[in-house]
Amino acid sequence: MKQIEDENRQLKAQSSEMTQESWETNFLPKDLKLLNELEHLESLGKNFPNGCLFRLQIDAEILERADAKNIWFQHLFLVYLSPSWELISDIPRDDIMTDFTLSIKKLHHDDAQTLMPIMYRCLVDCSPFNAGLRYCYSDGSIRWIQVATHPRREGRSIVCEGYLFDVSAHKTIESDLSLNREELELLVKEQTIELKTINEELAVTNEELSSINEELNAVNEELQVKNAELNRYRSNLEKMVEEKTIELTMAKEKAEESGRLKSAFLANMSHEIRTPLSGIAGLLNVLSADVQLPETIREHIGLINSNCEQVTRLFNDILDAAKMEAGQMQIRPEPISLNELVDDVIFFFTQYLRTAEKTHVKLEKHSDGSVENDIIFADPVRLKQILNNLLSNATKFTEQGYIRVGYGMNDDNMLEFFVEDTGIGIPEDQHEIIFLRFRQVEKETIRKYGGTGLGLSISRGLVQLMGGDMRVESTEGKGSKFTFNIEYHPCEII
Repeated sequence: MKQIEDENRQLKAQSSEMTQESWETNFLPKDLKLLNELEHLESLGKNFPNGCLFRLQIDAEILERADAKNIWFQHLFLVYLSPSWELISDIPRDDIMTDFTLSIKKLHHDDAQTLMPIMYRCLVDCSPFNAGLRYCYSDGSIRWIQVATHPRREGRSIVCEGYLFDVSAHKTIESDLSLNREELELLVKEQTIELKTINEELAVTNEELSSINEELNAVNEELQVKNAELNRYRSNLEKMVEEKTIELTMAKEKAEESGRLKSAFLANMSHEIRTPLSGIAGLLNVLSADVQLPETIREHIGLINSNCEQVTRLFNDILDAAKMEAGQMQIRPEPISLNELVDDVIFFFTQYLRTAEKTHVKLEKHSDGSVENDIIFADPVRLKQILNNLLSNATKFTEQGYIRVGYGMNDDNMLEFFVEDTGIGIPEDQHEIIFLRFRQVEKETIRKYGGTGLGLSISRGLVQLMGGDMRVESTEGKGSKFTFNIEYHPCEII
């Protein structure tokens, strides 16, 4: 055994000192069979533009030693390597023929760790070996090399003849195909989930539409009943107005003036009530004639709601005026955020301007920073009602320019608000009249813009109940500025 090992070391030492040419001239002629095989490999190797052929050899007795797993690779040497090797490697052919371990050092670390035990087992069992390995170049680039061989025993040696191919392009295509396949599968999965969700939503929508259809039918029947009742009430109201008008004309001079104002108010109220009721009646006719209930039904319902809200606001104003006249109006203060309250009002009227197609009119907020504590103690409902009345007039009478809402502290240490616009303005001789109940600037204004003449009167009364007063500065044709102040009561905790 020792003699065989010595001969093997001597053979390997000789192989490390000789180039491929020296092997062919010194070693191969001694073994005619090996010479023929190498010539055959040389002939085949010329036809491998993207790869090369090789022949490895190891003494079989090395693999039978107890420490074979630790030393076998040191005794493996190249007998042949085709010249095309240098087309796929940056290691010179002569260098690797001298030291086969150079090729292993060029492999990716993970691949080298995996390769060694597999290659050893293939040599021991003479089983086929076929693997893709990553070859690392000096410039940092990496290529995929496919290596295949089938070890066989020849006498006292294990011979491995095989080939190496550069399959980097194939690996790239394979990777792209795999990525595309994964993306396609993911896309199909997402589309499937999306279609399933859409189907579920459509099923729910159909159920909701069926439910809405039933509800609309019920609403339609109810509105028809209410319409008949309202017609009866309108008839009775007109009759009562006529009777009251006759009675008022028989009063004294002062009573006649009061009667005319109330008659004008009642006549205006009759007009304001008749308009939304007529709208309700018209829309009910459309609903009753439309059996299939198309998408536009929502718009019709919206108009109905708008008219109903208008009637509600009218009656609310009448109720507030009555309470104020009877001394029953109460202020209920509580901690509120002044900034949030003003922002809510501005947000509402910004939406109103958009609905009224007046987006060209700028709605601006102004605060001089003089209010140290934003949290105050006041009645939020009534304060918002005052601002809503003033902004409602401003948006109604302003066609161009701007509307400004602001607040701050005045010289009397009271909280002062203002609403300024560039609307139609108010004649100077009408500045005080507009704050009286049932009074507006002129009949033409009433017919064009509507209204009951109660808003400013109620707003001024609410301001007075809060410890302040309201005034107006206006120039006809240029705009108006309403200012009011209330007692300032800061609060630390909401």
